[in-house]
Amino acid sequence: MTENGENTSMDANHRDHTITDVIFLFGEQKLKSSFQKSPSNFLYYLLSILFTFYISLYSYLTSEKIEGKLIEEPKPEMIGEIDGKEQEIVNRSVPKQFVLKFVFEDVSSWKDGQMGEYVYEEYFGAHWCIKLRRNNEDVQCYLICKGPESNWAIEAEYVAKTIGPANKISAKRGSDNFSGEFGYGWDCFLKWNDMVENYLVNNTLKVEINVKIKRISGIYKENQRKFDESTKDVSDVVLMVNGEKFFVSKYYLAAQSSYFKSIFLQFKKPEISLNDVDPTDFQKYLEVLYGESAIDGDKLLPNHNKRFFIESSVEGLLLVAETYKTQIVVRKCEEFLLKEAETTKKKKLQMAFRYNLHNLKVSIGR
Repeated sequence: MTENGENTSMDANHRDHTITDVIFLFGEQKLKSSFQKSPSNFLYYLLSILFTFYISLYSYLTSEKIEGKLIEEPKPEMIGEIDGKEQEIVNRSVPKQFVLKFVFEDVSSWKDGQMGEYVYEEYFGAHWCIKLRRNNEDVQCYLICKGPESNWAIEAEYVAKTIGPANKISAKRGSDNFSGEFGYGWDCFLKWNDMVENYLVNNTLKVEINVKIKRISGIYKENQRKFDESTKDVSDVVLMVNGEKFFVSKYYLAAQSSYFKSIFLQFKKPEISLNDVDPTDFQKYLEVLYGESAIDGDKLLPNHNKRFFIESSVEGLLLVAETYKTQIVVRKCEEFLLKEAETTKKKKLQMAFRYNLHNLKVSIGR
């Protein structure tokens, strides 16, 4: 900003300049005179030109201009027909995943049938842990998922690995549908002697499992609002979220989300497919946007713990809100975590840093 109040910074219109434009902006004003007066000044302005061109090129490649603002532009994965209708398909590949890590101690002294100690951690409305046990000459490893009392399921892919002191890696992959309190894994994750010789570090074994959730059902409380064909007369676009249709108002969504604003300005099709979020999470996201108490209401599924159900949707909601740049949903989730949530401080801190919840960070740090 100059003393006269003129803005001298590069505005949104300047990012489309080519290198010729940039040289013109600098050259006509200062380039010739600087060369005549001092070679050092000429070098300075030449470097300025190159720097400005770099900034312009970077801005052009990473953003698009919509109504004078720089926003991230979603890219279509493909354009095709689904059920006879032409659709735009957008995929940002934002996974619903987490990593469990646990260090099992005094492993070499385990007797046949002995199981190591384990700790449950909460992710996306369920509690997860790694169980390790010696079975004769084998080391068994299982991923355990504990949800509500009944009628729930989580479809997930997972990769378990352990790394030895010489960076020797043992890894195995699985894919299962979790329900009840059953676990899945491997009856022979490692051979006992191989584990003792190649993977123990100070008589401890570190195991980590990367979990990617594909679909959740029965974890969250019942839907409080419909977005199906019964609302077709008050909607003007259909969002297909991993095969499930949501009838919504594009103008209302665009007013709340810069991501959807960009989508609707760019794509004019009656149906848009979103393959990057869970339909259950998206349902709760829309409910919050439309004013329902999807986070802190009291309408719960029967025979389930109230506090468990109230808190189970927060993490999934934050993931969707971050994906679709919807600050009002992020703010409501943060307010709930500040005032009502009874989850652990560790879990709150994880969410505060992952989703950049400033007020929650400050509150935990007091």
